[in-house]
Amino acid sequence: FADSWRVNPGEELLGAQEPSCGYLGNDSVMDDPLFTVPIHDPRVLAQGLAAPSICFEVHGAAGKILNFISDLCTSVNAAYRSLVGPTRGNFVSRLGVKAVDLSGACVGIEVGVASGCSPSVTLGNGTVLGGLSRYDSSGVSVRKVGSKVRVSVPNCEKTRLVMWAECTRFAEQDVLKFSVTRGVNLRPTSHGIIGQFWNVPVNITPFSYNAGPNRNEVASVFDTSKLYLLTITPPSGGQERTLVGELFHLTWDYSRTPCYYVGSSQGGPFVEFPDYRDPVIEGRYSHYAVSDILGTDFVYSKFVDVCASD
Repeated sequence: FADSWRVNPGEELLGAQEPSCGYLGNDSVMDDPLFTVPIHDPRVLAQGLAAPSICFEVHGAAGKILNFISDLCTSVNAAYRSLVGPTRGNFVSRLGVKAVDLSGACVGIEVGVASGCSPSVTLGNGTVLGGLSRYDSSGVSVRKVGSKVRVSVPNCEKTRLVMWAECTRFAEQDVLKFSVTRGVNLRPTSHGIIGQFWNVPVNITPFSYNAGPNRNEVASVFDTSKLYLLTITPPSGGQERTLVGELFHLTWDYSRTPCYYVGSSQGGPFVEFPDYRDPVIEGRYSHYAVSDILGTDFVYSKFVDVCASD
């Protein structure tokens, strides 16, 4: 799953009971969306263990729309809003999916939140899906299931890309959670805050930090036996990045799936490793901003907009 999660400020990840979970500073205590993305780790898979993920945070900005997934025939964007009341931070309030169907036409899908944490769904042609209604045409399927919306698109492949949007309550406000439940057809060249990690091999080796100005601070914060170096090498000339991650047996939502918690100046461990300051995502989060909820115009866009006039 690739999830956008919310964590209550009172549930800090570094605590007496779980000190190895890793405290993510900066915006984690201000509740920016948190991400869990599966990675291809041959070393772990060869041992028959559960496939690990990367857990990271991206500092979004209220009023901005950022791209989550950009592939040849699919684009997914998320609109950020500010939480109100005593809890500070941002959350995802709308999702926009633009997909090329099997006939070559573009289909726009916008998911929002209505009263009572009921998701609203509007198609690009203005059609509103109400109740248990669904859209199913030329390989694109959209249906509402209670507080959830299931979106399935071809992505110009035989196997469908399946995503879910779910309305959840946080700090007495309705927020959207986004998940990819079938992403096998996302190309290694896909991009976006989430898409750039899918189906890209990651080289993982143990990390030893026995010297340097922060070594005592590192030892006081992390279980150093669980620190690893993760090298992400995207195909087609993408930015290679080397990160320090702490392996923990739970993800943001406390699922028992191993996850490497990584960070940078855009969100992550408050201890800086001087030689490993590469950004978790390629570039900066501002490079993922788009003009509208169905827009595809950002720095790393991979979407081939064959239907810009639709």
